[in-house]
Amino acid sequence: MRRIAELMFTLLLMSSAYGQQLLLMQRTWAQNQTTESSDCLQVESDGAYHFEHTMMDLWQPGRREIHAGKLSDDEMKQLREILDNPSLQSLATPTLGNGFMAPDFDFLWVTINRGNDAQHLVFESAAGPHKSSAGSRIPSLSQTPAMSPLMNWYKQISKRKNDIDKKATPTCSLNIRRQ
Repeated sequence: MRRIAELMFTLLLMSSAYGQQLLLMQRTWAQNQTTESSDCLQVESDGAYHFEHTMMDLWQPGRREIHAGKLSDDEMKQLREILDNPSLQSLATPTLGNGFMAPDFDFLWVTINRGNDAQHLVFESAAGPHKSSAGSRIPSLSQTPAMSPLMNWYKQISKRKNDIDKKATPTCSLNIRRQ
């Protein structure tokens, strides 16, 4: 539970640090006790985005791939329509279990800027070995239809290959330490 509190606090700090940030998505998952992965996506209100994918192996340095660019006007319109959907706006975090206690876990944190406020959502799973496709292991997410359009959009962004920025500085990936 301490890890969840630490991560939520970090996300709150990150979301308040970016005044023009529209969306922050952080997904962290482990398939076993030695390998963890993390995706972090930031989208600014002007369409600029920063996507980081980090793989961490216990005995090797982490490998990070950073994507950066600007969403087209049509892509921003689509994202805003998804975020403005009343079913997503009214969504609350499902009851959380103790996912970080399991050797394989999958957590998704979402922060959506809602003007003077922010909507914070957390989804988690810790149920046995699964494939690690985005959102497929997170029962609380798969049982939340309001998140489907946002997850489909996230999957499309995570598949981009022509926007890798080898000189970019990591800005949002959290280093998860197993204790």
